[in-house]
Amino acid sequence: VGTAAALTTQSTEATGTKGGSPMAFHHLKVVAAGRGRSMCLPSIANAVLSLARQGTTGSPLRMVYLGTAVYDKEDAFHAQTHAYADRKVPPFVDVTKLDVSERIPPERMPSLQDIAETIAMADIIMVSGGNTLYAVNRWKQLGMDRMLRQRVEAPVTASSSDSVPKTTPVVLCGGSAGAIAWFAHGHSDSMDPTTFLNVDPNLTKQQKKDWKYIRVGGLGYLPNTLCVPHYDATQSNGLPRCQDSDEMLLQSGDASGSGSGSDSGEFHQEETDNTELVCVGIDENAALVVDQGLARVVGGGDRVDYEVNASASTGTNATAAKDGGNDRPAPSTPQCCHIKVVLKDDDASASAANKHQRLFHKVLESQDPGIPVDKLIDVGFWRALHNQQIVPTETAAGAAET
Repeated sequence: VGTAAALTTQSTEATGTKGGSPMAFHHLKVVAAGRGRSMCLPSIANAVLSLARQGTTGSPLRMVYLGTAVYDKEDAFHAQTHAYADRKVPPFVDVTKLDVSERIPPERMPSLQDIAETIAMADIIMVSGGNTLYAVNRWKQLGMDRMLRQRVEAPVTASSSDSVPKTTPVVLCGGSAGAIAWFAHGHSDSMDPTTFLNVDPNLTKQQKKDWKYIRVGGLGYLPNTLCVPHYDATQSNGLPRCQDSDEMLLQSGDASGSGSGSDSGEFHQEETDNTELVCVGIDENAALVVDQGLARVVGGGDRVDYEVNASASTGTNATAAKDGGNDRPAPSTPQCCHIKVVLKDDDASASAANKHQRLFHKVLESQDPGIPVDKLIDVGFWRALHNQQIVPTETAAGAAET
């Protein structure tokens, strides 16, 4: 493709396939944030609600919260849903907490029919942060991956009764693990031993930081992608997510580490292949929004949920963000999304003495126009942008509105 005009006249009705089932991007609605608690930042919450109320009748929106990745803990539930459950103005939101982790006693575990019916009635499905590997494997064990896909792919028709499943497009959202869930693959901290179902109480300080990121599989609604949440953060292992994900991308998806966040040992990390992927890095207070076949960025603005902690060693104050039990400094960088692809040898810098010269990096900000989703997930598109400096432009009216 040689010109911007040629790019923007192509249809945004591209389809992706996963498990043999085609899905039109035009009806896909996703809000994927870089951090779990960022789902309650005003601009990101507004993005979720604006997508969910499209085509609704004005009755309260139905949100289903899946906290499987944090083993259905109450504190995470409230931290990630209070901006929706506590609304004082329309649209109002009824939040249902759907607990299905192995922490739930058998007598409290919903039946498969109840799970399917709850998902089918959802206007919004929010997935918590936490251990992505455990959550996705647990859903597959229960058949929930198929239930979720049935809801996403339900025919878009009008419904006049609350007693029948919703037939408007569902909004898929979440931060951290809740972002990875909707992509094909994710750069994950699921090997952090403090995120396991049954945490060893005798872990030493060294053991708590002696772990590696791994590549995990998501549910695949955005195919050919590697989602990297917390892109601007460094976690307890001391490895910046932005740098480690570069290594993962350069190794053609050859993930590091082995094992599982599940103590049973039944599930293991995703087997890797040589599929070319588009890396989508999401800063902690940013979100990638997919709607009407376009992808755009929402910046969360100033951080929330910070505490000022006195530093015993320096006597200074350090600002730290709490998400899933990890304290990290607040970054001063803009809240953006980052697209990276591996360039072909003839496209990369000549000697490639620095292997990172083989990566093309495009920063997307909230003021940037929407990009067709079929372009977002296309390695060839980003290589063409590198070679020809093609500027992607918006192709649908109103898509850049928050």
